[in-house]
Amino acid sequence: MPAKRRAPETRTRRTAKGAGSRPPSTPGRPVRLHKVLADAGFGSRRYCEDLIASGQVKVNGRTVEEFPCLVNPGHDRITVAGKPVTLPDQQVYVMFFKPRHTMTTMYDPGGRRTVADLVRHPSGARLFPVGRLDYDTSGLILLTNDGRLANTLAHPRYGIEKTYRAVVGGLLTDEDAERIQQGLYLAVRRYGQTRGAARTSPARIKIVRRERGQSSAAPRSQPTGRAGRPVDPLEPELRGEVGKGDRSRPGPRTVLDITLTEGRNREVRRLLAQVNCRVKKLLRIRIGPIELKGLRAGQWRDLTAREVQALRRAVSEGERRAAQTRKTRSEQLPEGAQ
Repeated sequence: MPAKRRAPETRTRRTAKGAGSRPPSTPGRPVRLHKVLADAGFGSRRYCEDLIASGQVKVNGRTVEEFPCLVNPGHDRITVAGKPVTLPDQQVYVMFFKPRHTMTTMYDPGGRRTVADLVRHPSGARLFPVGRLDYDTSGLILLTNDGRLANTLAHPRYGIEKTYRAVVGGLLTDEDAERIQQGLYLAVRRYGQTRGAARTSPARIKIVRRERGQSSAAPRSQPTGRAGRPVDPLEPELRGEVGKGDRSRPGPRTVLDITLTEGRNREVRRLLAQVNCRVKKLLRIRIGPIELKGLRAGQWRDLTAREVQALRRAVSEGERRAAQTRKTRSEQLPEGAQ
């Protein structure tokens, strides 16, 4: 019998409690089952909860039927679809330039191309993507078997910044850019149903360039390349992804960078649609301190030791911020409500 799911409100509340201060799974210490599965490289904690709920996970030969489930990784025998679960001996961190029309999953029942088809690490480690990118969005994806780091990077509670480069039709005005930066109301959908609207967190927008069409010239205040376009230090890495195919449809457009700390479904496209700007191309170029450099679409590489250290520092800072936010909110509650 599949595990009984907790009500969405209860799950969100209990997951949030103390999330930033939990130590990694260690033998001899009881921990939640979905955390052990995430640390073993099965996916995000949310995905691992779904995996447990599907009835595929057993502990000591018995199917898990209730949440939460505490296990001892050093003593309990855990299996997924009949295969034993083991914690990784080596943590692996990979930067991947996801092409368009690629699923950010390890398997697709529809047979579409996935990141697993393009990233085959020689260590044989079970890697999973950190967060998601839409099927028609390209750019930076991190893959790892470090469940704790992946959870912190992906969860909006920790405020890890993600930067996207967008090409939109039309000229985005400074006023509309400011509206997006202050936050707009977007519909909230959960479990296939609309549950009202919520305001987005503040964003940052940097206009890379505005193009008025074939007759437009680059602004004199910017250095230009051979074609008269502003020199962009990211252009070599982004060539073939941003701007490709647009020449057949000349007209005004805006190239911009937008930085978010959330990860709502298609958030960048929906924000820009609110100000009547249709996204033509979208590319993620940064996650926290990690920038997309030196790769072409479909290529990947291991993060350097310095990049891993920077990523861990960003994760630690995010966890400290989240813990401080929880403490502040708790102190603001009326006496007796805590």
